[in-house]
Amino acid sequence: MVESINAKVEYVTDGTSFMGPVSYGKIMIGDRGFEFYADRDVRNFIQIPWDEIDLVIASLIFGGHWIPRFKIRTRHNGEFIFAAKNTKA
Repeated sequence: MVESINAKVEYVTDGTSFMGPVSYGKIMIGDRGFEFYADRDVRNFIQIPWDEIDLVIASLIFGGHWIPRFKIRTRHNGEFIFAAKNTKA
């Protein structure tokens, strides 16, 4: 089982990762970083510490009322694309 990098989780929502084959799971935002855990395979996870995140890019549609996907650009490991049920939150 994978251990979380966060000591305290501040927000959890259903999400989708578009890295390789599309996988559905949970997005967790906490005090130490951003995490994604797939529902089907516990070995399929992404953990990004806050100090590794360089930029978060979001597409705005309908005048900023809807954000379908967002991209996290890291300093050393490239870009990760995600979608969430309530992406604006």
